[in-house]
Amino acid sequence: MRMGRKAVRAALIVAGLLGMAAAIGGRYWSQAGSAAFAAKPAARTGVPVTVAVAARQDVPIYISGLGTVAASFTVGIHSQVDGKLQEVLFTEGQHVKKGDVLAKIDPRLFQAALDQAQAKKAQDEALLVAAEKDLVRLRPPLSPTKR
Repeated sequence: MRMGRKAVRAALIVAGLLGMAAAIGGRYWSQAGSAAFAAKPAARTGVPVTVAVAARQDVPIYISGLGTVAASFTVGIHSQVDGKLQEVLFTEGQHVKKGDVLAKIDPRLFQAALDQAQAKKAQDEALLVAAEKDLVRLRPPLSPTKR
């Protein structure tokens, strides 16, 4: 009886796998044996032992653990204005009262914003005066019967 090519190929693959398994198993067992032999102590030495008398007493209990802490209430503090801080007028831990000045901020930025707002107001007032004059000029004259 002649074996086909597929059967020969399968037999060679199975034989190769068995050979590899045998090589790996032999290597494992040889290393395990040498490691166990090397782990044994050369000579047994004595361990020093002390003796104490048992006594009844209070023992402190310490509990430690990992976790997170979350505040029950939080407050967001936001400044009303932004700017360069020029001066701090309090010290850490100092008691302060309502209305106390705590810090001074560079006023130039605020002065520029105020000047700009005043200029815009003056411009709008001038536009209002011009619009009122145009209204008076362009309004048709009242006829004598409609008076």
